[in-house]
Amino acid sequence: MIVEKKEASLAAAFACRDVSEGGLVITSLGDRGAFKAYNDETDDPTMKIQIKDRIVSIDGKKGTSIELLRMLENAEGTFQIRIIRCAPDGFVGDNTANRWCYYD
Repeated sequence: MIVEKKEASLAAAFACRDVSEGGLVITSLGDRGAFKAYNDETDDPTMKIQIKDRIVSIDGKKGTSIELLRMLENAEGTFQIRIIRCAPDGFVGDNTANRWCYYD
């Protein structure tokens, strides 16, 4: 997902209580900011950023939740985020044992 940060703030909230590399969990998208703008411009509902999505990399760089948050805060202009999302209940796919889907 390619996001453009035009404002000083992302206007989103994140859960970064741990220092694991399990990703940075989005807890709120806010009513303005880069993620809201991305969602407004995206027609495909599966490609919209959602609450409970986990950001696992920014411009190809991985890190702990705290490191990812710092990368987002310092990001300028256009950057790419990679998100992992748990498939909804009832999901039927090629590998039903793996309910995680990646979004670039």
